[in-house]
Amino acid sequence: MKKTLIMRRIIPLLLSILIILICLAVPSAGGNDNATQNTVAVQVDGGQIRAGDRIILVSGYSENAVSLKLSDKYVDSFKADIQTRGKDKLINTIPRDTAVFTVEDAGNGNIYLVCGSGYLTSASAGNGLYYSQKPESCSAWRIENGGFLYNPNVKGRGSGGSAGNNYYLEFYSGYVTTYGKNGNTNASRFVFMFFRLEENGHAAGNTYYLPVFETSDTHGYIAGTSGDDDLYLLAYISDKVKDVRGYGAGYRKDKALLLDGGDMFQGNPLSNLLQGDSISAAYSIMDYDAVTIGNHEFDWGIGNTIDADKTMKDYSFGSRSGINDIPVVASNIYHNGKKIDFAYDYVIIEKTATDVYGNEVSVRIGVIGFAGAYDNTIRNSLFTGAGYRVDLNFAGANALAASLESEKRCDATILLTHEAASEIAEGLGRGSVIDLVLGGHTHVNDCGVTKSNVSYLQPASNGAAYSYCEMTFTVENGRPVFQEIKEAKTVYTDNSRAKNTASNKNELDPEMVALTKEVLDQLESVLDEKVGYITVNASRHDFIPGSGDRSTVCGNWMSSMTARMAGADVGFINAGGIRTDFTLDKKSDSLEITKADVWNMFPFQNSVWCFEITYKDLLHVLEYSLTEAGSTVLSEMSGVDCYYNGKNVSAIVTQDGQTVYRNGKWSAGWENKKVRVAVSDFIATTDRVTSDGVHNPFCEWLGSDRQTSDEVLDTDGAFEVLTAEAAANNGRLYIDTGAHYLLDSEYRQENGGRSDPVNNDKTADENGDGSALPYWVIVVAVAAALIVFVVVKTRKKSPGKQKNGKR
Repeated sequence: MKKTLIMRRIIPLLLSILIILICLAVPSAGGNDNATQNTVAVQVDGGQIRAGDRIILVSGYSENAVSLKLSDKYVDSFKADIQTRGKDKLINTIPRDTAVFTVEDAGNGNIYLVCGSGYLTSASAGNGLYYSQKPESCSAWRIENGGFLYNPNVKGRGSGGSAGNNYYLEFYSGYVTTYGKNGNTNASRFVFMFFRLEENGHAAGNTYYLPVFETSDTHGYIAGTSGDDDLYLLAYISDKVKDVRGYGAGYRKDKALLLDGGDMFQGNPLSNLLQGDSISAAYSIMDYDAVTIGNHEFDWGIGNTIDADKTMKDYSFGSRSGINDIPVVASNIYHNGKKIDFAYDYVIIEKTATDVYGNEVSVRIGVIGFAGAYDNTIRNSLFTGAGYRVDLNFAGANALAASLESEKRCDATILLTHEAASEIAEGLGRGSVIDLVLGGHTHVNDCGVTKSNVSYLQPASNGAAYSYCEMTFTVENGRPVFQEIKEAKTVYTDNSRAKNTASNKNELDPEMVALTKEVLDQLESVLDEKVGYITVNASRHDFIPGSGDRSTVCGNWMSSMTARMAGADVGFINAGGIRTDFTLDKKSDSLEITKADVWNMFPFQNSVWCFEITYKDLLHVLEYSLTEAGSTVLSEMSGVDCYYNGKNVSAIVTQDGQTVYRNGKWSAGWENKKVRVAVSDFIATTDRVTSDGVHNPFCEWLGSDRQTSDEVLDTDGAFEVLTAEAAANNGRLYIDTGAHYLLDSEYRQENGGRSDPVNNDKTADENGDGSALPYWVIVVAVAAALIVFVVVKTRKKSPGKQKNGKR
């Protein structure tokens, strides 16, 4: 009885806790912290609308307001906060996403509805609705008595309105479209209310928004060329920036901030074959405000990527030439003990922030450059060996930002870095006045806020994504005051909309399309030259079963090529050097490999160095490769099989199946037998020391009699070995699909009885963005499970009816 009473008290208590947790975890739906308060927009009759008016469109059926945002072919909507004042209906809270339209005269009694995203435009056959960058025929609208908005230029069965078979602007649940072409549609859905913003009704505390875009790790990918259709990657991103800045005569660079986090030039033949000039021209067209220096800016020698006047390199190729005046920022790189003289510590950039009504305020943004720990990410001869070093001086960055703001040289500060944005933001610590960290280098989308309340953001690589956020300001005593970062997100390029097709004309910047096409045309004959074909998928992300996430098919192929380039027995490749995948078309059992593909495999033009060592030395190399530090340099390998258990090598087996080392014991004569090993000069000169003080063995052997050659350029060597292989095999190129790093359990299979694994083409994250479940979902699930457990436990212990009906 006492237990039952306790349970009766516990269950309500648990329910109460659950409700509190849900309330804390789920954002309130009743407010909008993006809203601007106390602004008056009053309802007017459609017949009173005139050119120059700024209006909000609200459904008379659902009281939903038209949104700036698009969803597929529809425009989104949301519930408007409509109130009454006497006889008037008014809106005095206008969220950020509200489409505030400026009315323009379109002639013939028609109007254009223009907002920040462009002109409200119908598809020519109706139903679709979007914001076009410039007025088109179906951007014209006409207001019909009663509040109907119809499009006289849509190709319907009639025109002129009131006929019941025209294309009207119509609301559905949560979205707006152009439809209503017959009399059977519910006409009440078509009726609109028009709210006109009062000229002097703006609130004193308006919030002003400055859009900020960032790219990083472009690596020369002005376009993607690996599929059937070229992807105009930078043309797509440029279009999204110009959606804010405008096109043609309406273009205003001051309306958005565009920055880049480094590693711009090196990594793709569209840039490499033109020594980076195509990227320099592209960034000039895109009108970047500033860029920082990435580790790969040193690959060709820093003088070939950054000009002495602290700007990006000038360009000249084909019919194009120009001066690139985009400033380069880096405050913590030193050369021979002195601050480098080819980059600014920071730049102050003047921009214009805008509120939801179009009011503007001038703001100044301080952009500080901050390099990451480059020592082990650049070939030694080009960086550390040439006298360069990076000082990760977070206190210095904070002090510089504080100085800029306290002296009123800027209204907000951004730290632009070529390093993981989250790590740099954490490093700034508490009390930092830096408002935003924009990063890169790790090639992954990331977005968040540190415990010290520093916002950070970075995009993925190779033109596949960009970062976006809005810096918000209020005006106090006539001066803009930074408030917070809003709408922070990373956006992947929509490949279907990045193809240069007629249907994508509103998705690609025409200037960038022209440049991209010129680059592709100039290099087409070189890039499209066929080398051979493959018959298996070669993925860099899908680890081969049994390897303990150490071997991939693409890694096998590249390490094998590395060995063959130098006439070696064993080849190593670092994971950071594997930059592409090869996937067979589902309709074909083979894939053509072109010179462009080979360039994409070996984009950094490293030299391949060969070392002649003993198998005992090779054991040392393999042991180093199993450490946390060594695995980032000697990531994948082919030529021998290395069986391992944790950080210990348990066996070395040659490719003909002979075990030469097993659990500390050597087969007779093998310990001192010679073996030739090939690695890139990057691997050979990158000394990442383990926690136990173990160095990269190749660094210790540099210049010794163990190093036999250093003459082969990896791109040239790959062309040579693949061309010879294709000629000998009627074009077919062999790829080894078996693991060469293997868990020790695999060794125990009789006669090495493991079979070659089937290629696995699952994406790295089948759930989409790789994010975990929201924490509140987990809390709710755990609490609910606990309640169910208590209830079941209580019922089992409480007296009640048994199966036989007795008590």
